[in-house]
This record gives sequence, C-alpha cells and structure tokens, in this order.
Amino acid sequence: MTSWYDAAACRGRDQRLWFPHRGDLFARAVAKTVCASCPVRAECLGAALSADFPVAGIWGGLTEHERDVIAGARHAG
Repeated sequence: MTSWYDAAACRGRDQRLWFPHRGDLFARAVAKTVCASCPVRAECLGAALSADFPVAGIWGGLTEHERDVIAGARHAG
C-alpha cells in the first residue's frame, strides 16, 4: 500500500519551503502555489487537521494559523 504522500506535488522538492521562517512570504507563496495543484491536497490537509499534536509548516496549502482558524470553527460549530 502506498501513502498519499507518494503522490504529493511536494515530494522530492526542498522541504524548507513548507517550513518557512517567520515572515518569509516568498517561500510561503511558492509552497502554496505547489499545493494548489497537488492531487492529494485534501489528504494532506486532513492529516494536519486530525493530528493529536500541533503540526508545523504548510500542509494542504494552509499555514499553521490558517489551519487553527479552521480547527477552531470546526470545534465551535
């Protein structure tokens, strides 16, 4: 069985793009652009949202803050 990550658009790319330094808008934009066309974006985002611990970096095209907003809305509803 293969993992969703095997089909990820970020596979084989410089992983530092998905873990940009605070304020590195260029790296964040590049990562989000790659994520936008990723065939497993939903699976990636789901993995980050369902983790039992804080997940750093950009997952499923969303930053930690953006995922926190989604997670908060899910728990409030």
